Formats: sequence, structure tokens, C-alpha cells
Amino acid sequence: MGKATRSRVAGLVVAAGYSSRMGTSKPLLPLGDTTVLGQVLRRLRGGGASPLLVVTGHRGEEVAEEARRHGAVPVPNPDYPEGMFSSIRTGVLALEELDLRGAVLLPVDVPLVKPRTVAALLDRFREEGEDSWDAWIPTFQGLRGHPPLLSRRLFGPLVGYRGEGGLRALMVQRGDRVREVTVADRGVLRDMDTPEAYGEVRGLLAREGVPDREECEALLALEGTPERVVRHAREVCRVALALGRALEDRMVLDLDLLQAGALLHDLAKGQPRHEAQGARRLRRLGYRDLAALVGSHKDLPSRTRTPEAELLYLADKLVDGERLSTLEARMERMRQRFREDPEAWKAARTRIRRAKGIQERVEALMRRDVGEVAS
Repeated sequence: MGKATRSRVAGLVVAAGYSSRMGTSKPLLPLGDTTVLGQVLRRLRGGGASPLLVVTGHRGEEVAEEARRHGAVPVPNPDYPEGMFSSIRTGVLALEELDLRGAVLLPVDVPLVKPRTVAALLDRFREEGEDSWDAWIPTFQGLRGHPPLLSRRLFGPLVGYRGEGGLRALMVQRGDRVREVTVADRGVLRDMDTPEAYGEVRGLLAREGVPDREECEALLALEGTPERVVRHAREVCRVALALGRALEDRMVLDLDLLQAGALLHDLAKGQPRHEAQGARRLRRLGYRDLAALVGSHKDLPSRTRTPEAELLYLADKLVDGERLSTLEARMERMRQRFREDPEAWKAARTRIRRAKGIQERVEALMRRDVGEVAS
């Protein structure tokens, strides 16, 4: 069979377990503006998986009702006490009756997988063709996570598997038929088995609009950002955070946003209007505030002058290549560089002077020299 350009790929949620370590039903716990199950279904649907099925067991009627409320089809597993693999097998048996080419399999206790990760798996499946691999598995920082996308060709072997270790062991057996897909999404590794982990997930959901440092580094790698540009971004990040920490008791600052903006400000470096291109890519990924920060780092339009934007702007102008410099040294270097291009020299001079104004205000607030704080 050729490429699966129009193939339907279901979303299959396993939500049948006892939740014994949690002490209450995980699918029905509140998470954001919905339940844990609601979050999982929203992310699968947002990534393009359809239809959605939910395997139920413990507190089955309540979980089934919640599944139906979110437009999913409940599939009861009477053998759920036998463990998760029995629920996976039950779900796959239900899928075999449908006109599907594959399924994205997501345990209900992995609720922070981003929709774009599901979409990336679907894109790879359709680009490479459903017969090219048995499964596509997302990885973050070299570690395999959830959800795997299972090709229909794996349904039969999965239902018939009776060995130890369940799906993980089956994936090991078919290792040369399993494709890893690198993603910039820590959520693929984040499960939620205990009350403590549930509390962490709730906190992470509130900060989901800002990628952490490792996710930023993964985004840079996926975009193919040149290493010299990445090294510059890391130094800009170091300087920006040093200034931010020195100021955080004097103004309201989002240091996580500042860190992400500094690391990703040159995400699209080398392309025309790289700041706008980088902002556009980040908006597509769902990072609206971060996109605004990255889009303003070159010229700092007045409408985007947040504290984070000003600190990023200053730090970017203070770093020459991969090392901390001074605005005076940067001004002289720009003058030499653009000596035969008056318009470019005028624009560069304006940017450095704008940065100088920010530096003076920052130094007045810190009562310290910027170079001393950032060195």
C-alpha cells in the first residue's frame, strides 16, 4: 500500500485502571477547565486523531459518561483487573472493526502531551506510509515516551501477544520496525500516578504556554538552527537571566518567559526578517506570549515594551557573537561594519541608542553596573 495520505487514525485512551496509587479515579480528577480525561481527549482531537475511543473498567459508568460528554466512544473492558495490556488489547479489538489505518495510544495518566506532538506523529505516518513501520514513538531528550502511533499492521500481533511485559516488550521484539520521532515536548515523559505527581501536572499545565530550557534546546535542534547561533542565544540567555534576577525584587518579571525568549530569539536566524519568521513559528506551536517577545527583539516596537522584552533587547545588544561586550564597543563595531551603508548604520545606531536608554534605567534600578551583574 502507498502513502496513507487520507488514512484515518484513531485516538485510543486507556482509562480502565484502579488508580490505586492516586487513591481516586485519575480520569475524573479536575485538570484545568475540564477533567484529566477531558484534557487527554482534547489533545488527541487537537492533533488530528479521529475517532476517539476510551477503554473503561474501574468506575466504568462514570468514566464512560465523561468520555461521551467529550465526544468519545467508551469501550468496556471486563478484564481490566488483569492490567493495562488487557485494556490495550480490548481497545485494539474494537479498532479492528473500524475502517482505520492506525491508532494513537495514550494512557489517561499522561495528560500533558501537546496536540502538535500528536500531529507530528500523524504527519510522519502519512509521509512515510503505514507499511513502512509498525509504530512511531515520540522521544524527548533521547527517551521514548507516549503516545505511540500503532499501524494497523500491528493490531493482529498485539491482540495475539501473550508474552511477558505487554506492549513495551512487544515493541522491543519488533525493534527494527519501530520508528522514533524526536519532539520538543516534555509532556511525552510526564505521567501522573500519585497525588504529588498530580500536583506537579497541575502546576505545569498553568505554565504550558512557555517551553522550559530543554524544550527550547529541542526546538532549536529540530529547526536546524546553526550551532554558532545557538551559542549566541545561550549567552544572551545567561545575560538576560542575570539582569532579571537582579531586578526581580524591584519589578514583576516572568523569568521563565525571559529564558525561553532569549534561547529562541534567533530561532529563524538567516532568513529574511528572522524575528518575524521565528514569531510566526512559535505562534503556530501555541506559544503566543513567547512569539510576541521573539518578534520584538530586533527593533522593540513600543507596543511590545514589556519588562521581559526590554531585558531581552538589552541582553541581545550586549552580546557580540558568543561573548559579553559593551554597547560602546558594539556601536563602534557597527560603525566600521556599515561605513559604506548609511541606512544600515543609521538603523544600527538607533538600536544601540535604544539599548543604552534601557541600560541606564536598569542600572538605576539595580544600583549596579550592567557589566558587573552580567559578567
